[in-house]
Amino acid sequence: MIKLKYLKDREGNIKVYITGAKLFNWIGFITLVPNVMEIVTNECKYYKKYDDKLRTYIIKPKMQITNENHQYLQFLDILENKDNIHIEVEKENKILYNIIRECNLNFEKLIKYAKETNNKKALVKLLILKK
Repeated sequence: MIKLKYLKDREGNIKVYITGAKLFNWIGFITLVPNVMEIVTNECKYYKKYDDKLRTYIIKPKMQITNENHQYLQFLDILENKDNIHIEVEKENKILYNIIRECNLNFEKLIKYAKETNNKKALVKLLILKK
């Protein structure tokens, strides 16, 4: 179980989100079920570290994770796909658009956060999705 210190702060604010292959499996992009999880958390002081007990990579965020932006940052990580995870589905853009709709993500905010985190790959994908 992921330690509570990584999930929320004392006031109950979200400070973590899941990324990587586990996230890609959850949204239906891949069928592989990874045995290692990757989380992005405000608690990480270094770029990336591995916790043997949790079998989890703990990654430093590009910007402070908040209740308002955690879904946006997680979605931008999907678009960036920095691990170059092979996507097994044909209708990737349809799935992405459905996520935007189901999570009530705002395109302008997605673009704003992509610019603030210097995520050029996500910006290009957002322009494609906006059409």
